[in-house]
Amino acid sequence: MNQRDLRAQLVLRFPRERQYLLPALHYVQHELGHLPEFAQQVVGWHLHIPASEVYGAGSSYSELRIDEPGAHVVRVCTGL
Repeated sequence: MNQRDLRAQLVLRFPRERQYLLPALHYVQHELGHLPEFAQQVVGWHLHIPASEVYGAGSSYSELRIDEPGAHVVRVCTGL
């Protein structure tokens, strides 16, 4: 998916309101496998949110990935 296609999908799926930041990021990750920089910029543009805030949300939630995942993903349970 390129930048133009992503913009079109966001316009169709998400109203231009701040409260849709996390749903939009989850959608992008589902489509692309991670949150590349261009996708973060497009989400920020669509929702009128600064890029720093989009990056902050994407990097602070453990279920979202900024970097492209490797061939193998290892998860460690830290609960009891």
